[in-house]
Amino acid sequence: MKIEIPKNDLVHKISNVRHGKCVILGQKQTYILNLDTKAIHPVSGDFDALKKLGINVVFIDKQDLLWIGTTKGLFKQNLLATIFETTVALHARRILVDDSHIYIGGTNGLYKVNKDSDNVPVLLLSDRITSICKINADIVVGTFSGKLFRINGANEIKRVSFNTQN
Repeated sequence: MKIEIPKNDLVHKISNVRHGKCVILGQKQTYILNLDTKAIHPVSGDFDALKKLGINVVFIDKQDLLWIGTTKGLFKQNLLATIFETTVALHARRILVDDSHIYIGGTNGLYKVNKDSDNVPVLLLSDRITSICKINADIVVGTFSGKLFRINGANEIKRVSFNTQN
């Protein structure tokens, strides 16, 4: 499948796919790509201001909220609205959103925020975070120093070691 954005634009970031749609941040415009219909449409919103903050990650959650992690904080927008609001003022290199929590990883560590609370971040790990993923019920986190950690639902953190011998 080949879908082209306008020729005078370059792709900056692409979100995950949710409900057959993804968000493409171009250098000049932001688009929603519908993979079912192969249609691409411009989206309104103050994306230029966010790009100036250094966008690191773009993510659509189950409620069709668009989360954008920047060097200055985590922002969210309903895909049907055009207004962003600052949610958590943390450097957000990577984010993971599940049913009840937001995990924010960046230069200041890994934080967990309850989506239904007053957005108070709880520090889980104080290392520079480079990656976050969910495996079953656990969160797996990679750090700048090359370490890998597994965090269970009770916030118990265990370092994952690798056996490099054959």
